[in-house]
Amino acid sequence: MPSATTVVAEVNHWGIDVHAYAPAADVGHTLGLCGTWDDPPNTGNDFTLPDGSLTTDAITFGNSWR
Repeated sequence: MPSATTVVAEVNHWGIDVHAYAPAADVGHTLGLCGTWDDPPNTGNDFTLPDGSLTTDAITFGNSWR
C-alpha cells in the first residue's frame, strides 16, 4: 500500500543531497540505505543487510543494497 513517502534529490556544486520524508505509519516498516526506522530509535540495527543479518562495516552495507 502506498504510504505517501517523498524523496527529494538536490544537485549542488559540491554533490547531491537526498532527503526522504515518510509518514509515521512507516515506523517499523523501513530498511535499506536510509537505515531502519524504529521507535524507540535503535541505531544498532541501521546496518541491516537485505538478508536480515547485521554488519558494522559501512562498505559491506552499501554494497549489499546495490
